[in-house]
Amino acid sequence: MPLLRRRPDLSVVVVCYDMQRELPRTLRSLSGSHQQNLDGIDYEILVVDNGSPDPVEARSIARIDPRIRLRRIDDAPASPAMAANIGVSLTSGRAVCLILDGARMVTQGTLATGLRA
Repeated sequence: MPLLRRRPDLSVVVVCYDMQRELPRTLRSLSGSHQQNLDGIDYEILVVDNGSPDPVEARSIARIDPRIRLRRIDDAPASPAMAANIGVSLTSGRAVCLILDGARMVTQGTLATGLRA
């Protein structure tokens, strides 16, 4: 009998395009080592690479936080809308945080505060 996985409290979807320098900083700011007040909060992070000419490497982002998953969209349209919809559809959290530009730093405590809201 397969083990039942508990549904995460939060899913964070980060849509990015050609942000090899900025994306690791964003992901570090979302990591459990940076965010505060997350005791007892389970969350997942999904990066959606919207067809970057130099694809995001799964190995490089997994080193930042093991909860990070990657999905790449080849031949993606310029608009991030499709990537956002695909990303949200691949999550299982009770709440979703969508970041449409992977070049953002997330302030400590933002994830916990967002869940409380």
